[in-house]
Amino acid sequence: MERIAPKPPMLVNRKRIDHYFPHQLTERITPVDKIFMTSTLGIPDVSADDWSLAITGLIDSPVTYSHAELLALPKRTLETVHVCSGNPKKPTAPLRRVSNVQWGGVDLANLLSGLGVDKSATHIWSYGLDFGADEDDVVLGEMAHYVKDMPISRLDDGDVLIAYELNGKPLTKKNGFPARLIIPDYYGTNCTKWLCRLELTDRRPDSYHTTVVYNDPDYDADPSGKITKPVWSLAPESIFVSHEKKCEIPNEGAELWGWAWSNCPAESVEVSVDGGKHWERANLEPANGRAWQRFTYHWEPEGPGEYDVRCRTQDVNGEIQPADNARNSVQSILITVEA
Repeated sequence: MERIAPKPPMLVNRKRIDHYFPHQLTERITPVDKIFMTSTLGIPDVSADDWSLAITGLIDSPVTYSHAELLALPKRTLETVHVCSGNPKKPTAPLRRVSNVQWGGVDLANLLSGLGVDKSATHIWSYGLDFGADEDDVVLGEMAHYVKDMPISRLDDGDVLIAYELNGKPLTKKNGFPARLIIPDYYGTNCTKWLCRLELTDRRPDSYHTTVVYNDPDYDADPSGKITKPVWSLAPESIFVSHEKKCEIPNEGAELWGWAWSNCPAESVEVSVDGGKHWERANLEPANGRAWQRFTYHWEPEGPGEYDVRCRTQDVNGEIQPADNARNSVQSILITVEA
C-alpha cells in the first residue's frame, strides 16, 4: 500500500499499552490519565501545522482540511463510553479496558452532507498515521497504514465525530492528536487515532486489521463458525468498581456498585454472590445518551467466608452477557468476609 501521508517520526515504536483496573474507574468522567490506551504500531509525533485530513473516494467534492480549518467548523461535544475490544489474538479473553469520556469535534454526517456522497458508497475507510509491525511482529510494511472501516449506514444513527478534544482539552499525542475518529457504540479499535484520511468506497478494505484480526465467528450465519463478522458494535457488559478483584470486607452490609453499558441502553444489571447460581436485580440508573450507567446493589453477607461475586448486564435489545468464553463475559470478583 502506498503511503497517502508523509511518514511521521514515532514517539514510541510499538507495544505501548496503558491499562487501568476496574476498581480505579470511580469517576463518571474518566480522567485523561486513567484512560486506557493501546498503540501496537507506534505513536506518531506530528504537529498540528503539519497535519491534514483528506476526505476522498466516492464523493463529488474531495476535500482536504488543515487542523485550523477543522477547528473552525461547527463543534459538537459528546459523552460516550469508550471500550477496548481486547487482544485481537485472544478475542474471547475479557480485558475490561473501558472509560467514559467527553469528546469534542466535528460531526461527520454533517460534514459529508455537503460533499456529494455517491449512492454506491457503502463503507468509510479510516487511515491512521501509525504504521509498521503489530504486537506479534507481523510486518505490515513501512508503507502500510493502520486502516479500519465502518458501514456508511452507521451515520444514520448519528454522533460519529472527527474528534480533536478529549474531556475539554486538545487530544494528547497518545490519544490520537491531532484528530481521531469516534464511533460511539463501536469498540475503540474502530476509532482510528492520528486520523489522516477518510475514503468512501463500495466495499470493506483488505487490510490486516480488517481481514486477519478483529473478526469474530458469526454463529447466527453459520453454526460452524467459519463465517465471520467484523468487531464493530459493543456487546453488553458490566464491571464492579466498589471492590477489587480480590478483597476482604467486614462482616456487615456492603454496597456493591459499578458501571454497565452496551451498544444501546442497558435495561438491567443482576448481581450474584454465589458464583452465578442465583441472581438478584441491582438498581440501575436511567440511560444518559451514550454514556455508561451506574448500578448499585446492597449486600448483607450471610456470614464469614469467601464469596464469588458476579454482575451481568442485559440491554434493551435483549442481549445479555455470556457466562464465559467472550470478550464481554461476566466479571467475577472474590470477596472474603471477615469473621
